[in-house]
Amino acid sequence: VSSDGGSTQLKAYKMMTSPHGIALIISNIEFDKSFFGQGLLNRTGGDVDEKNLQDLFGPDCLNYKVVLLKNLTGGQIDLAFRLVSGHEGFTYAKLHKNDREALKALSDGSNLISANHDSFVCCLLSHGKEGVVYGTD
Repeated sequence: VSSDGGSTQLKAYKMMTSPHGIALIISNIEFDKSFFGQGLLNRTGGDVDEKNLQDLFGPDCLNYKVVLLKNLTGGQIDLAFRLVSGHEGFTYAKLHKNDREALKALSDGSNLISANHDSFVCCLLSHGKEGVVYGTD
């Protein structure tokens, strides 16, 4: 209902496919000890957050295909978004060897956004500050 007493219709995704789409969870728990010259503490309990999000977005609840990527550097977070979105033909094969291991869950193409999905969800679990999410480096 709108403020003037009339009704307002909200737009919504159809959510007809199964799974509804990809739920990408990027979870940074272990940080480089020399991070910004001050070191950041590891995110204790981060594994509990991962499990809760996997359960929430998984097939028994919100019905998304969950993709978990752990302990990514800032550059790898950027690469993950490029890969999952199919950014300008960006492919797993073009990655440096070190990045391939970290992003292995995106290697076969089945975990990428496609026209067969109704929506995309991303959860970034990390340290940061306003406007910034930290990679592990």
